Amino acid sequence: MMNEKASNMSTLRRSFAAIASTPMAMHRRLSAVSLKIARFITRTGKSRGEAAFWIVGASVAAFGAAIVVASKLGELAGILTLQRWQSSTELLELGMGIGVIYLVGHVFVGLVRAVREEARWVRRGGDRP
Repeated sequence: MMNEKASNMSTLRRSFAAIASTPMAMHRRLSAVSLKIARFITRTGKSRGEAAFWIVGASVAAFGAAIVVASKLGELAGILTLQRWQSSTELLELGMGIGVIYLVGHVFVGLVRAVREEARWVRRGGDRP
């Protein structure tokens, strides 16, 4: 009887641990994917001049992503301030806004990290093979 209770508690703990670790695993995978995409964009140029061109383009894209995040944050602040989330459609809109901020925020962070890496490479004077 006691072993069965301990086994049930152990199973319950494992399932709670799996549920709790799923968002973190998804977050890590999403961060890695956004950085890979940003590196692909910024590492297109073979020479320093081409690399600088792609770095500027990725910087503009990062700036655009930051504008989207700021816009959505303002929209969410308005929804929360005006307390419009009382109906189910506004709750859905609130959830979608948070999702957009999360995803576009990952793209922004990935672009910024890739641009910084490539800018260091260009400053060092490297050329790709």
